[in-house]
Amino acid sequence: MAKEQIWHITIDGADHKVTYVRQGLRSGASALFVDDEEGKLFRPRDGYVDVPITVGGKECRFVMRGYTADVAVDGVFVDSGKKYRP
Repeated sequence: MAKEQIWHITIDGADHKVTYVRQGLRSGASALFVDDEEGKLFRPRDGYVDVPITVGGKECRFVMRGYTADVAVDGVFVDSGKKYRP
């Protein structure tokens, strides 16, 4: 069963939505959408991903560590508030 996570991000006064859809641990690739436009398809490697994404013209990072996903904007994670470190 697919699992979906959504982040609402404001960049330069404009609201944007980043959506991550995980198909399940054993099936298909996961998908990442920015403002409902089809984005990257990928398979997490041992639960880890660190890829650049463009949101509102700004480079951000989609990061998954131990199958826990978050988006970093200006070097800070949206959910956790922690500093992004590659």
